[in-house]
Amino acid sequence: MGQEMLQPRPAVHKVRLEPVGIEMEVEEGETVLDAAFRQGVALPHGCKEGQCSACKCILNEGDVELLKYSTFALSDPEKESGQVLLCRTLVYSDIEVELLNYDEDLLSLLSCTEK
Repeated sequence: MGQEMLQPRPAVHKVRLEPVGIEMEVEEGETVLDAAFRQGVALPHGCKEGQCSACKCILNEGDVELLKYSTFALSDPEKESGQVLLCRTLVYSDIEVELLNYDEDLLSLLSCTEK
């Protein structure tokens, strides 16, 4: 019998979405938006490629990396002020983000179903 090489599992971090208080998990190497889709959280989005700014929010705390995006969707001054695009954000620690564009009724409904 040969030994199978086990792939290490990616680190998992918590993401807290304010002002609604929803928490979800994101694996390293996965964007916040992809993790939201996987877990049934309806975040605002458009192009999913960093071109439209529909998923723009404010990073309140945490360590992230932004994948390639258009400066039309997120300008340098916006990035410097702590704004990120959830479709292009990789997470390297627990983070908290403040949603700027969201459907309050939908997210309130989702937060009521959280454990």
